[in-house]
Amino acid sequence: MTSETTPAMSEYTETLDTEIWEDLREANEDDPSFVDEITGIFVTSAKESIEQLKEAWDAKEMDSIQRYAHKLRGSSSQVGLINFQELMGNIMSDATKHDKEKIGANMEHLDGQWDVSLATLMAEVSKA
Repeated sequence: MTSETTPAMSEYTETLDTEIWEDLREANEDDPSFVDEITGIFVTSAKESIEQLKEAWDAKEMDSIQRYAHKLRGSSSQVGLINFQELMGNIMSDATKHDKEKIGANMEHLDGQWDVSLATLMAEVSKA
């Protein structure tokens, strides 16, 4: 997905960086609840940041859009959500350029991509 093109609803996918999850599990094999804790913290924080991003978009506050997209890009990379990370990078870049048309196009896909990304993340966590 690039700023140039956004997927149709049926085309949302999430590619998970499974190496991150292998490393997390290996490093914390003595504490299996660690993966659940990290996931819970990420999901709670991401949901809050997504709401803040939407509010910033509604107000057309480019600096805030950039800040929340940056935060979401970073945190999603930490849990291996490659497609969600890419979407946030696109929004962040477009906010830097004040390209409201591209931001709007990508914001239309935020909820659909988040739903797929969250489901992918939860499926990975349930493997533990």
